[in-house]
Amino acid sequence: MDLKERFLKYVSYDTQSSEESTTYPSTEKQKVLLADLRRRDAARSGMTDVEMDRYGYVMGTIPGDARGCENAPVIGFIAHVDTSPDMCGCRRASPRVIEEYDGGDIFLNGQLTMRVEEFPELALFKGHTLIHTDGTTLLGADDKAGVAEIMTAAEYLMTHPEVRPRQDPHRLHARRGGGARRRLLRRGGFRRRLRLHGRRRHGGRAGVRKLQRRERPASTSRAATCTRATPRAR
Repeated sequence: MDLKERFLKYVSYDTQSSEESTTYPSTEKQKVLLADLRRRDAARSGMTDVEMDRYGYVMGTIPGDARGCENAPVIGFIAHVDTSPDMCGCRRASPRVIEEYDGGDIFLNGQLTMRVEEFPELALFKGHTLIHTDGTTLLGADDKAGVAEIMTAAEYLMTHPEVRPRQDPHRLHARRGGGARRRLLRRGGFRRRLRLHGRRRHGGRAGVRKLQRRERPASTSRAATCTRATPRAR
């Protein structure tokens, strides 16, 4: 499965988080994708120590292949599947793929358009593949794009041992279920548990509200996000 195909698969899952929840992850539906990541993607790739704990953390190891490096640093790859509580990031999401983006305005629907004059950073992605929604749901690129990149890289490393770093049991790659204030870290076989205090916030909320203020008619309360997928080969 290539990167784009994997990303489009992940965004089809509803993983919307909740700020009012006291559970970990903050919504039970996030575990549907997390369980599939553990059972289908991580385990089938050949990674070892694949598990999901009760807080929704899916973890697996890409083993190293050199003896004598038992004390080598462990490298962690981390991403999250939860999406903003402000809007639905759900099964009815309608991702649209633009191949060879021409640098112009992106029409989302009859009410929303991403205009280059308002989002000048779009010009940076001319010639690339873009994936966006139809403006009625979130896309979920924050951070399913990161999850897709990690899983694609892990799959490649497991099937191409010749490019695997020559260090011993190499690392964990992990992902969290979202909404949890507890973070579970592993390094050298030790578990470290941290408790973070404060109000739950999702990093993508400011960007969503910015788009809503720019484009939303008085009767509309929905927005969309746009992400770069795979760069064009140079």
